[in-house]
Amino acid sequence: MTGADIVVLRSAIAADEIKQILDEFIEIYRKKHYKEQTGDFSIAEEIEKNKKLFDENIITLEEFEQIKNKLITRL
Repeated sequence: MTGADIVVLRSAIAADEIKQILDEFIEIYRKKHYKEQTGDFSIAEEIEKNKKLFDENIITLEEFEQIKNKLITRL
C-alpha cells in the first residue's frame, strides 16, 4: 500500500464519519424543530416544512422527494 493509498483510505473513513455525524444532526434537528403533528395532520404543511429543510440544505433533494412522495401516498 502506497502513501497515496493510505491518504485515500483515511479520506474515505473521514467522509463516512462526517456523513454519520451529519445524519445524526439532521435527525435531531427534525425532531426538535419539526415534530410530527397529531390530530389535524396536514400533509401540505409537512411538505412545506420539509421543503424548508431542503432550502436550508438540511436535507438533500433526494430525501425531500422521498418524504414528499411518502406523504402524498397518504392522500
